[in-house]
Amino acid sequence: MRGRIKWIKPVPPACYRCWRWLVAGLLAFSLSACGGSSPTPASNSNIAATGEMRDVDIAAALYFDKRTPEHFYRESIDDALYVSVGHIKSTDLVVAANRGDMPVYELSTDSADEALSWSEQAANNQPGYRQLVDSSETFLYYQFTRVDPANPQLVEYKRVFKASVLDRQGASETYVGRITFPTITVDQVGQIMEYLWLFSNENNYGNAVLTSASFDRDEAWVHEMRVARLYPSYSGGCDTIEVYLNRYTVARDSGLIRKQSVLSRIISAKRDGAGVKLCNH
Repeated sequence: MRGRIKWIKPVPPACYRCWRWLVAGLLAFSLSACGGSSPTPASNSNIAATGEMRDVDIAAALYFDKRTPEHFYRESIDDALYVSVGHIKSTDLVVAANRGDMPVYELSTDSADEALSWSEQAANNQPGYRQLVDSSETFLYYQFTRVDPANPQLVEYKRVFKASVLDRQGASETYVGRITFPTITVDQVGQIMEYLWLFSNENNYGNAVLTSASFDRDEAWVHEMRVARLYPSYSGGCDTIEVYLNRYTVARDSGLIRKQSVLSRIISAKRDGAGVKLCNH
């Protein structure tokens, strides 16, 4: 049996039941702290960033749930585990009855002790308390591993971003947050963008990243993801597939991350058994 990862999306708790398990036979990667391994260049995620994938390959990626290209950000887990990965949010520190219309965003700090305190507070606010069994950190976040002693194969990774690297307060569909690390590299920018995509609502069936690449510009770092979205017909006819170019621009002077999404093409297709049939060819 292979391990599974569930990436917890930054949406209110009422939507938890909507999240899907991701099947993971994942390659190891770490945004490491000083003395660790260097991040894999984000440009490696780009198979053909400037080229065009065939319509049939785009449709196949969606129908057969190939959500990311080779060399996209991945993490390794034990094959016997089911791992839930999420970030501690502002609302996690408040009991559910008192949350009301509180803004929801992932917390950040540069204090490991404060991050641990938040982890404990969030755990106490959950319906079932999970025991802390390990803690670690990377370049990007602090991580606290928790388990239910009655079901030790069900593992929860709770993470807190490092404030000296990323600030997610006020994040929205077009404002992704702010990179605060003054000597960030273009490759690290790319890995952060790919990492954040895993926790977005796009990381569900019917969505796929086709290419992913970072570029060093004069006044900004730019990360581009070409993504596809499936809109089923539900009537036995052809489905609609929309392909977008998502461009994330990181201003060098402020670190502010802005997202722009532009529709680039529309494909009509349908699943044909173990294959794909194009309707507009």
